[in-house]
Amino acid sequence: MWTFSPSEANGYHFASLHKRGGCPMANTVVNNWVNEWSTTAEERVGTIQALELTPAKDVVWALDSWTPPAELGPATTIQFLDTPSAPEDVHFGWIR
Repeated sequence: MWTFSPSEANGYHFASLHKRGGCPMANTVVNNWVNEWSTTAEERVGTIQALELTPAKDVVWALDSWTPPAELGPATTIQFLDTPSAPEDVHFGWIR
């Protein structure tokens, strides 16, 4: 069973892992939810919104866009438009 802990992605700041989903090439995207109501914009900078990992847990890309003109806010969920999805493949809570 594949598992992931934020400590396995050194150099990336997480607030609250929110969801993981499969994507093409058998990679996994992890969403990181940040509470906008109890943090300031300055506190959120440097905290990632999403991270794609290979099965070996190598980082493919990380999304960190908290400042204008592309302030995206928390990445509660991501849908890959070129990939069919199924509700049973969406997981919230602990990533195991």
